[in-house]
Amino acid sequence: MRYCDIAPRVIDLKIIAVVAGSVMLISCATPLTREDRIGPDDGSDSCRRNVVALDSTGNFFAEDMLKGAVVGATTGALAGGMLAILSGKSGQDVAKSALIGGAVGGMAGAIGGYYKSRMEQGRDQAVLAINKDLTREASELDKADTAVRALITCRVDERDQIRADYAAKRISKSEAQRRWNLLQEQVRRDNNLMQMVAENIGKRQEEYKYASDQVAAEFDISKLPPAEQRAAKKRIAANDKRIDGEYTQEVAKIDRDIANQRKTKKMTADLDQEKKRRQIAAQQARDTKKQVNQKTGGSQEAVKTASNYSSTRNKAENTAKTAKNYQSEVAVANDGFEKTSQWENLHRPVYALHIVG
Repeated sequence: MRYCDIAPRVIDLKIIAVVAGSVMLISCATPLTREDRIGPDDGSDSCRRNVVALDSTGNFFAEDMLKGAVVGATTGALAGGMLAILSGKSGQDVAKSALIGGAVGGMAGAIGGYYKSRMEQGRDQAVLAINKDLTREASELDKADTAVRALITCRVDERDQIRADYAAKRISKSEAQRRWNLLQEQVRRDNNLMQMVAENIGKRQEEYKYASDQVAAEFDISKLPPAEQRAAKKRIAANDKRIDGEYTQEVAKIDRDIANQRKTKKMTADLDQEKKRRQIAAQQARDTKKQVNQKTGGSQEAVKTASNYSSTRNKAENTAKTAKNYQSEVAVANDGFEKTSQWENLHRPVYALHIVG
């Protein structure tokens, strides 16, 4: 059926509004301003600086790569809605078609769009650009991790200060309750921001995983002529040796770092857990690089991309996990300021015993 064969009909402006509204809902799902995300600065938040730092890193993880998903969703919503209109469906069916089209469009734009846009520059330039992006991603993940942990520390200090002030009778119960309620609201808002940052980090990692896999496929050894495959085997052996050497150095560095931290009398259980986590990450990075090395015939470009991706993946998983556990880390349950037994012990008088004979 051609467009010109469609019988003329009056299109209800309300239906058009439904489609437009669906598009607006899809494209405006994420708050656009800092105040929308973290609220205005009214001077009551002693951790405001840390919240702003986290929001700034969150801006990075919400930009660029996700624009493809928004464009895809908008196009899908328009296409789905207009197709329903031209098919003579009711207003409710039009809205439903617009939303379905938006969801499908979003899925199409969400995964693979980054790699495809990079490949428009040509393969070699694309690989260079992806590696550069991964290096920047690792740097921003470091900033995000620092911001997440700093905000947790600030909120815990704030929580414990309320408890200490109440236990020492420096503030009344009503004042303690007021400060505690304010802290709970701030933590709730923090948590929303934490979850958004963690979700966006995860989405970006999906894009980078896809890109890393596609780069490896571009340099697949099976595409090489037989003579070049023989030469590639020599590169594979040399690269494997280098990768094993880098892994050995990383394990030694982990041992040194943990040994130095033990001197600061940090909790032994925490250090053992951190050491194990880092060792597992180093093993995963080594295995990933060796797999790509075998698949690509020792392609330095592909191995470098795999190495950079492994590094960002490890950082992303740690940061996202910490952010997702934010509320349990801070722990500000109702009336929690009254749990003062640990503080009361600090204020009990200490009596010196003089033993005679």
